Amino acid sequence: MNLTELKQRILTGNLNPHTLAEYQLQLSGLFSRMSEEAGTLEDEYAEWYVTNHDKYNSVKATEMAWRVTDKGKRLAFLKREMKSCEKMISSAKSQLRMKEIEIRNTA
Repeated sequence: MNLTELKQRILTGNLNPHTLAEYQLQLSGLFSRMSEEAGTLEDEYAEWYVTNHDKYNSVKATEMAWRVTDKGKRLAFLKREMKSCEKMISSAKSQLRMKEIEIRNTA
């Protein structure tokens, strides 16, 4: 299941605790993979910066030149998705806590 599908299912609510925990694990796995790829791209950015910074007038211009490359766009995308993933993990945890409280109150 991809991140968009997981987000939609978590946001609908009414999930049982087992399913929420499973989705939380899937989100954690997605976050881990995205984080690894982002780390690799950041390493590549450092190498790219060293080779290309003389071509531009400023640090900002060099950074902007990187951001329009395919790898720069991918890194920006991954950072946005990772932030979204973190929020969804937090949402799943909150829903799990609420379900636990409901179970305790009915027991």
